[in-house]
Amino acid sequence: MLFASVMPSQRLADRASESVSAQLEEFILDVEQYGALLNWVSMNPELLPADEPIMYPWIQAFIKFVADALPEAVNNGRASIPGPNARGPRRIIAFQLTNVVAVDSDDMRRPDIVLTEDIGQTEGGVANNRPAYWGAVGVIEVKRAKNGQRRAYEELFVYTRNIYANQYNRRFAWGLTICGTIVRACLFGHDKVIVSDVMDVSAASGRRRFVSLLVNWALCESAQLGYDPTIQWVEADGMWNIEIYDETSQETHTCHDAMMRHNTTSVFGRHTRCFRAKMTETVDGQVRETEVIIKDSWAHASIANGIAPRNELAYLREISDRLHNHGDLTGKYPHLNAGGIVRIRGSETPGVAIDDTTSTFISDLGVQMINYMPSRVHRRLAMSPIGRPLQTINTVDELIVVVHDVMCAHAAILEHCRILHRDISINNILIRGEGAQIVGMLIDFDYAVRTGGATGGQQNPDRTGTPPFMSIGNLELSSVERTALDDWESLIYILCWLGTIGINLTDEQ
Repeated sequence: MLFASVMPSQRLADRASESVSAQLEEFILDVEQYGALLNWVSMNPELLPADEPIMYPWIQAFIKFVADALPEAVNNGRASIPGPNARGPRRIIAFQLTNVVAVDSDDMRRPDIVLTEDIGQTEGGVANNRPAYWGAVGVIEVKRAKNGQRRAYEELFVYTRNIYANQYNRRFAWGLTICGTIVRACLFGHDKVIVSDVMDVSAASGRRRFVSLLVNWALCESAQLGYDPTIQWVEADGMWNIEIYDETSQETHTCHDAMMRHNTTSVFGRHTRCFRAKMTETVDGQVRETEVIIKDSWAHASIANGIAPRNELAYLREISDRLHNHGDLTGKYPHLNAGGIVRIRGSETPGVAIDDTTSTFISDLGVQMINYMPSRVHRRLAMSPIGRPLQTINTVDELIVVVHDVMCAHAAILEHCRILHRDISINNILIRGEGAQIVGMLIDFDYAVRTGGATGGQQNPDRTGTPPFMSIGNLELSSVERTALDDWESLIYILCWLGTIGINLTDEQ
């Protein structure tokens, strides 16, 4: 299939694509001005370039041609279509410097070509004249011949991981593989990569399809490029504003001064991100500002094997409701301030907010997918109070207090809510306060399940948790039901871990 963004201005995009394609065919033989472009589209498969970097300027020239021709084509197309267009075209270009390590890369891998949005500054204003993943629309992986396709996919996968790691507002990502004259667009979902039909730029039809894709990227809504419109960067503050839709009150809260605390570093999965932010609330008629942790993730929404998906939002809401009268447990588990499925405005229903799911953005892009599984739902939670990592604890006495608090909360949640945590680990125990005022807090109910009672477990156990702290039964995927004993076993492994490396960060070996 070929991706075709569905927009209110789709007719305009189609007209602009036709215009740019016509110009391309008209000027493609102008060797003096478009020699590099001609080298690529007329590349002889029998006479491959000696090295793939020779192809980079040829590809850059094609993309630049579309960027240069598009504004006039859009203006001409707009005149023939009733109604105003919401925005002008983005100027999507290929970053001039190729095959170099990006300025914000955490490894030494060198993407072939980085697609970026030219905002009127030299090379996108990036320091040291090098590309950056934080400003990348996508990455292009190039191979000299068609038989390099598999390798191109593998390398594009790695580079896309860096886009997620550096762009905190990415819902999904795009990329291109180019093998000889064969272009394929890749849409990176949370569980699989969807690949377009072949666009062979050696043929006029293939060039038109590639032009159409670039034009759609330039004209579509930012959400269709993969960006989250509910997370906005505030340049003046150097921080993020994040919207949270609360399913209980059906109100949308805007949390401000948000700073990243944990970011996703993978292509597939839940893409869990955590921000520390400030949230304005009205409690008992009084307006107050609360510091919260915002957790943003894509959880499974489908029912598999007759078992409903885990829902941390529902668990935290129930825990808060059932334990709010237990004053001795206050601050030992997360309080849910607000939370729900992220609401965005789809291109097919402008002005109408809809639930953000994988099915939503797949259909919004005009991709015909049957049974796109597994389906995921985009949830965002604001929780308080805020703690700090267990590894920052100072003494063994403090560790004893923290562990006691955490497992008291664990036992109470199991007894009163019939919810079993199933992921007791170093990262899911936080501490608050100092010295005699220190308190332990149990967090992260992503892997929790409902049980049949205080000692009951789920009927179909699966392997969950954090690998050096999993129970033996969990690691071996035993058919024995998971119980509280598995979580207590995980706690023993945590104590062994801390006893080996030390009880705080400075003691690590």
